[in-house]
Amino acid sequence: MAAHLCVLCSAAAKSKCSGCKMVYYCSTGCQKQHWKEHKPVCKAQQLSPQWSHDCYGKKHVVDLPVYADEVEKDVATELGLDCGEYLNLGMFPEGMDHLRENPASGRGIRMVNRENGTQLLVMNTPLYKDGGNGGCDGCAVDGIFVVAKRVRGELVWREVQRDDKEAPLGRKGLYKYMAQAKSEAKIPTAGVWK
Repeated sequence: MAAHLCVLCSAAAKSKCSGCKMVYYCSTGCQKQHWKEHKPVCKAQQLSPQWSHDCYGKKHVVDLPVYADEVEKDVATELGLDCGEYLNLGMFPEGMDHLRENPASGRGIRMVNRENGTQLLVMNTPLYKDGGNGGCDGCAVDGIFVVAKRVRGELVWREVQRDDKEAPLGRKGLYKYMAQAKSEAKIPTAGVWK
């Protein structure tokens, strides 16, 4: 498992929250001190969907907290995936056409399966408080994509289907979704991006 830092003091972490399993602590003292701030996020991840807005005011389920990239990297490491570059796409590759309907989408991270050279793209929409005008409130996972085929050297992507897009993923759901995507990725393309 990769080394983690305490969310409160940045010391080497020794444990993670047993509720949401998304934040790490170096001691019970730091966990108790952080609880008042962490409690709403923790409970929301465990119980019911939390909703927030993208920068255009469109409402989405909050799948992951503000530190989503750390959660995604942690899950990737557990699944044997290497995290590649962060993405901020102005144009979507073929197979991701439906993401154009959401102008706030286009952010994500590219991951490579070191065992077979396949790629996954985890695409996110950042979410904000106050109807899209406030501070960051987490992110919605727009989808995880794998290569469907290569056409004249270009990659064509497809979305890995998830059962319930209305239910928040949280860390456990993200792990399950990424594991499913990893198992569905069959075409080695590690050295190719587009």
